[in-house]
Parts: sequence; C-alpha cells; structure tokens
Amino acid sequence: MSDISSNRLAEARKSKGLTQQQLADRLGVHFVTISKLERGKMQLTADWITKLAEALEVTVPEIFSPPVLRQRIELEGVVQNGFSVRPVKGIESRYVMDSVDADDESSFWIAVADDAMAPFFHRGDALRFTLYHTEAQNIPEGRLACVRLEDGRHLVAITESQHGEDTFDIRTTSGQRMTNVKVEVFSLLSGAKIRDLGDD
Repeated sequence: MSDISSNRLAEARKSKGLTQQQLADRLGVHFVTISKLERGKMQLTADWITKLAEALEVTVPEIFSPPVLRQRIELEGVVQNGFSVRPVKGIESRYVMDSVDADDESSFWIAVADDAMAPFFHRGDALRFTLYHTEAQNIPEGRLACVRLEDGRHLVAITESQHGEDTFDIRTTSGQRMTNVKVEVFSLLSGAKIRDLGDD
C-alpha cells in the first residue's frame, strides 16, 4: 500500500472541483478505484501517479511526494583547518541527515569541524566522498577529493597537475599547495549535507 501521508490525490482532485466519479470517468475506471487509491487501500504506483496527474492536469508532486528519510549516517572522520582529516569513533561518529543512499558501501562521510573551508563548506556540514575506482592517470584535475598520501595522512584537497603515475600537485581548500605528492587513494566529493542555518 502507498504511504497515505505522501498521497495527495484527494487534495489534488478536490482542488480541481472534481468528484471521484468525474475523475474515474476521465480515466475510464470505476469510482471505487479512485476511492481506494485516495485512501491508500490500493497501491499508488508510478503508472497510476502519471495517469492521474495527466487527468487532473497537475504535476506529479501534487499527487504524490515521498517522505524525506531521516537516517543516521556514520562519519569516518572530521576535516579540520580546511584539509586535515582525523578519524572519529563512538558518539562523535553519529550524524542525522536526510538521505536516500546513506548505505552506499563505496562512500564515506566526513564532518566539517570549522569554517576553514568557507565559503564553500562550514562547521557542521557533512561531506560525502566516493572511492574512485580507476587508473591514476584518469583522475580529473580540479576536483575536491579526500586523498590518502603515501605517509598515511588523509587530506581534503583539490587535485591539480599530475607528474607521474601516482604523483600529483594538490591544493588544500585553505590555499596550501603541495607539490609532487604521492597519492595512494582518491575519493572524490560526491555529496554534501549542509547544516540547517538555525543550527548554531
């Protein structure tokens, strides 16, 4: 059955001044079908949503808007000073956000600990990085990435020119440039959760 809180069919129908019977006539179905769809007793599938939106001359979100999922994600680290990443554990690793793919195993989340990455990201934001599975020579330049260096440090930096198979120039978001750095792992920025402006 459809989530009734997301089902706005009755509201959309009434806003057009139609009865269930009149909408049923437009679709060539029995009015009981419309009643069941409105009450969530019959599944409001994508096909039904499209047909109903066309019959009512409304947009799909006026018929059905799925609820926003609040999920807890586990943070792998915190970026400080605009580039330095430290791991987190326990209660510090919990972060609640709106997400549909928080369980993607090739991705991880890092919290922003301060405003050193401003104006792009600020304290309280969370950044999602996805492991980049490709040959090093295909790493795009000018992309924000979480990189693991040869010495084991993790940094958030912008990729710049490449000098060898795994040797790059990188620049931190605070402007520090590092040349001829050996990078073992690239994870590119693939999403962000910007903190609510009222969360101070």
